[in-house]
Amino acid sequence: LVLATSGATQEDLYLLLLEHLQRLDQARDRAQVLPLLNHGLYHLLALAGVAPQVFTCQICQTPVVPQPDQDVHFSLSNGGLICDPCSFSHPLKGLSLISPTVLQALQHLPDPQLPTEICLTTASWLGAEALLRRAIETHTERPIQSSALIDSCWPGAPAGSPNRS
Repeated sequence: LVLATSGATQEDLYLLLLEHLQRLDQARDRAQVLPLLNHGLYHLLALAGVAPQVFTCQICQTPVVPQPDQDVHFSLSNGGLICDPCSFSHPLKGLSLISPTVLQALQHLPDPQLPTEICLTTASWLGAEALLRRAIETHTERPIQSSALIDSCWPGAPAGSPNRS
């Protein structure tokens, strides 16, 4: 794994990877795979200390909650969410507008286990995956070789860009 530290034992990383691979293996149906994949990606980023902040604005530290009438942005360079007022008062490059349902998906990822009652669309999970993918690629400065597999499993997904749904 690219997130592993060279020359050091990585027992925590190994155990986390094994746990999430087991969850994927035990998925009851295909609809569970994408949320579980996102969950594992987020936890790997968290273990590496580079998980994006998904609960508060990175500029004003105000809590951000999914609301249909409120725009929320994601900034890789700032490490997570940027609320709409801050996006105007602090012009930043590379902001991605994210939908309330993508935000909802992102906010479930830090949980130790995904709640079973989450009812989000595939597009929402694909939007979250695209943001996590970009975070990993930015942190590692390398493209994810297996990303084509994800794109082929969910046709119509915009490769590497978050969905607005």
